[in-house]
Amino acid sequence: MREIIDIPISAVTPPATAILVAQGVPGDLAYRPDLVMASESACRFFSTLVAPRGILAEIGKDDFSRIFAGSGLNTPAAILEVIYPQADALALVAVTSGPQISEKITALFAAGDFVLGSLLDTAASEGTDRASRYMETYYHHHLTAHGRLSHSPTVLCYSPGYCGWHISAQRGLFQALSPEKIGITLRESFLMDPLKSVSGVLVAGPPGIHVVTELFPYCGECRAQFCRSRLQDKTDQ
Repeated sequence: MREIIDIPISAVTPPATAILVAQGVPGDLAYRPDLVMASESACRFFSTLVAPRGILAEIGKDDFSRIFAGSGLNTPAAILEVIYPQADALALVAVTSGPQISEKITALFAAGDFVLGSLLDTAASEGTDRASRYMETYYHHHLTAHGRLSHSPTVLCYSPGYCGWHISAQRGLFQALSPEKIGITLRESFLMDPLKSVSGVLVAGPPGIHVVTELFPYCGECRAQFCRSRLQDKTDQ
């Protein structure tokens, strides 16, 4: 299976309240009229500028093991090394919100509109994350339709640069997936253009394979800290 998906804008547009929460706005300020209006403006900009697309391609465990190994720079306790061998199915994935949002963010900051620029940047990050979750659901439905999943399955996306998986694995992932087909290119630094893009591997299998009970050294350096809540969201569905 290899497929390019045009993702519905409605599936990736975050509500204004989510933007403020992601910005860390305290609850007593979240309803300030000026902040509400600015976040709503950011949502409008987002919905008119976003062009969400995704690409996925299924991959066998042996082939993925070579991509996962990358340049040999993974942390010895990389979580995914334990998880993916237990999967029912794997698929490489990449999503993007398109180039226009990043261009608008740059323009807003250049014009000195730091509030709207910052809120739009947050909206774009939230939207791109929603695009990756859309692909999780899309792949789940595909596997279910073909009777390929175990009981109570979960599909989660894991990305290079997180949880001990070194970002240099992007090179092999791009060679195998060809995200260039949806407009994503890779810099020498392994960051992606457009910046509001996500790549990784979709891991499908029983929820238990994704449960991590211990903390690893790199967990203290992680600014996201959403892995457990993301799994909880999936298992609560």
